[in-house]
Amino acid sequence: MLSFIGFIALLIFGKFLWDTYVTGKTKQDWDRYSRNNPESAARLERNNLLDFATHSESNQVHRNVSIKALAEYHQCSIDNVKDIFIQSIVELKVSVNAAQKYIKTLRQNTYAESSKLNFDPADTPSAIKAEWMKEYLDDKLYTKRWIKKDDMFEDIFAINPEFKQVYCSEDRNMIIEFGNNNTEFMMYIIEQANRFAMNAQRYLNEAEEALSSKEYTLATDLANKGLDIEESSIMPYLLRVRALCYSNSRDYDLAIKDIDNALSMLTNINASKDDIELFEESKRKINIKSALSLFFKKTYTNSITTKEEGVEGDDNDYI
Repeated sequence: MLSFIGFIALLIFGKFLWDTYVTGKTKQDWDRYSRNNPESAARLERNNLLDFATHSESNQVHRNVSIKALAEYHQCSIDNVKDIFIQSIVELKVSVNAAQKYIKTLRQNTYAESSKLNFDPADTPSAIKAEWMKEYLDDKLYTKRWIKKDDMFEDIFAINPEFKQVYCSEDRNMIIEFGNNNTEFMMYIIEQANRFAMNAQRYLNEAEEALSSKEYTLATDLANKGLDIEESSIMPYLLRVRALCYSNSRDYDLAIKDIDNALSMLTNINASKDDIELFEESKRKINIKSALSLFFKKTYTNSITTKEEGVEGDDNDYI
């Protein structure tokens, strides 16, 4: 058993040397990681720079320096810089998608800024701007309380009891007629439904971010809250996140169940080929990890059993 483990360790070490000094794959992997996880990458580098004597963490002094730099750039006071920055974005009349992409770009900039300023990535100017942008989008696009589908309709029924009667009748023609005669109210329902869907999307975004940071408990909690909303177009993606969290926590049975359910849901929402391939790849990795875990568990159990049998010996082995 020990020789097998030693052989595996030798293979891993050999692959590391090959990737590092021959193909350069290790650097490529790091570059990709730093793009996708800029904050985590910056903290890893800062911890290495500090020789692990202290861990990289947010510092209010550094944060104040960054805010002051932003105030100087916008030629305003520190107290007003946040509002002026947001106003400069609003005046550009960018779409929500463009604003979200801008936040992603700002987060990626934190990696270089953290290295240049020797600040924790959360204290860099780009991180602060990303934080302000996210707060603005949250206030503008998302409700303050998270609602389930039933709660949303109960609120709407309370506003217009006639709609409740039409909706509960499940008569398609009655619903269409009601919609034609109550255009403004139907627009309100659409607005609520869109906001309702955004809540689920927000949980998905935050769960994926927590997963990439290896915060599996937080990611699972966010995925569960998103699943409570029961937004069919988002549910499979939330299930995939939860499956990956379960897999990393070695709850393989739950992980396989979630990824199977997610794949079956994808067919109902006409998901893209790329998404289906991504989910199938996730399932393959979960199955491999589950099989390896079972193999090593059986090998370890057999090894212990063999040792115990060797200690006990046969009756004829007594001196």
